[in-house]
Amino acid sequence: MDSTKVMTDPKKLVRIELQNAGFDLDTIEVPERVYLLADDIFDMMLTKNCGQFQYPVGGGIYIFNDNYHIGFAKANMCSPAIATQAEDLIACGVKELIHIGYAGGLSNNIAVGDIVFTDGAFNDTAVAGLYGYDFDFIESTKTLTDNMSYLLIENSVAFRRGKHWTTDAGYRETWEQIDNYRKKNALCVEMEGAGLFTIAKYRNCSAAAMYIISDTLNENGWSLGWDGNIIGNSVQKLLETIIPKKYNGDTMDLQYRKATIDEADKVCYIVQHTKAEIYPDYYTQAVVDFFGRLHSIDNIIKDIEQGRIGVLLRSGEIIGTGSHTDNHITRVYVLPEFQGQGYGSRIMDELEKEIFASYDYCELDASLPACIFYENRGFKTVKHVKYDIGDGAFMIYEIMRKEKDELHN
Repeated sequence: MDSTKVMTDPKKLVRIELQNAGFDLDTIEVPERVYLLADDIFDMMLTKNCGQFQYPVGGGIYIFNDNYHIGFAKANMCSPAIATQAEDLIACGVKELIHIGYAGGLSNNIAVGDIVFTDGAFNDTAVAGLYGYDFDFIESTKTLTDNMSYLLIENSVAFRRGKHWTTDAGYRETWEQIDNYRKKNALCVEMEGAGLFTIAKYRNCSAAAMYIISDTLNENGWSLGWDGNIIGNSVQKLLETIIPKKYNGDTMDLQYRKATIDEADKVCYIVQHTKAEIYPDYYTQAVVDFFGRLHSIDNIIKDIEQGRIGVLLRSGEIIGTGSHTDNHITRVYVLPEFQGQGYGSRIMDELEKEIFASYDYCELDASLPACIFYENRGFKTVKHVKYDIGDGAFMIYEIMRKEKDELHN
C-alpha cells in the first residue's frame, strides 16, 4: 500500500450519520452557502426565528426560511475542530463556508465592536501543515470575500479589511508575538481562520471570515470589551445583513437601475460566479472558460460606460444584472442563492420595457440552462447555433425572439 495514502474519507462517516437520521446523502439538498456562527452569535440567530433545523451533520445545518440555498450552523472552536466541521459540511455538498466569530484587536486603531473582514490568516497552527499547506499565510477565497464585502458596503455596515493571525493557543499570545504580527499588518488574532481556509483549499471550495473585535491587545495590556452593548450591536448588524429576505412581489424591497462604474467588480463577480456554478452542468470547461472571457471585467466596464448594464438590488444588495445593446438582451444573471424567487423575471421585465419603448421586438442568445426560462416569457427560437470556439470545442445556444405584442401586462 502507498505509504502516503489517506485512509479516511469524511463522506463515508457523513453518509452513515445521515442514514441514521433517515436521510440519503445522494438526494438531500443542502444549502450552497453556510454561515458558521460562533457561540452566542449562533444563539442570537436562533432568537430571530429565521431558519429551521434540517440536517444533523457538521454541527447541525439550519436552512433560512426565505432562501433554502443559504444556511447556518454553530461553529466549532479552534482550527482542528472547525477544519473537521468544514470537512463534514463540504462532504455533504456545501460549497461556501463563511465564519463569523470574535477576535482580539492588535492594531492601535482597532477598537472593541469593530468588524474585520479578512483576506487570510498568518498561520500559527498545526492543522494547515498536516494538510500539506505549511505556509506562513493562508488566504481566504478572494471572490467570496469580495462578494461579502460588497454586501456589507451596500447595507452600510462599516468594517476593516486586511490580514489577521490565527493561533492554536488562545491564552498564550506573548508581546513578542503581538508585536511581530502587528509589524506584518495583522489587524486581529483568533483561533479558526487558518484551519477553515486550509480545508477550503484542500477540498476546492470557498471560505471567508469576518470577526467582531471583542478585546484588544497592545502596549497597555489586555482589555476586554464584554461590558455594555457595543459587541452585541455589531453582531446584530451582521446578522440583519446576512439573513435572506425573500422577494414576494412587493417592489418596495427591490430597485433596478443602471450600474455605476464602481460596481463593475460586483457585476463581474455575479456573472463569473453564476457561470462557474451553473454552466459546467451543461457545457465543457473550454466553453465555460470562453464565456468567462466574453464577460471579462474590461468588457463589463465598457458596457457600463455606454449605459448598457442594469443591476437589481434587494435591500441594497446587488443580486443580479442584465444588459442590452439596442434591442439585443445580454448578460442576464442572478446569483445562484437568489435564483428561483422571481428576481430574473424582474430584470427581464425592466429590459423588455426599455427595449419595447423603441423597438418592435427583442432578441437574445439563450444558453442551454436558460432556454426554458425565456420560453416561459414568450420568446421563440429562431435559430439553433453551433459556434466553433476553437481547439475542437463548440458552444451550443439558441437565438430567441419576442415580439412587442407578446409583452406581459
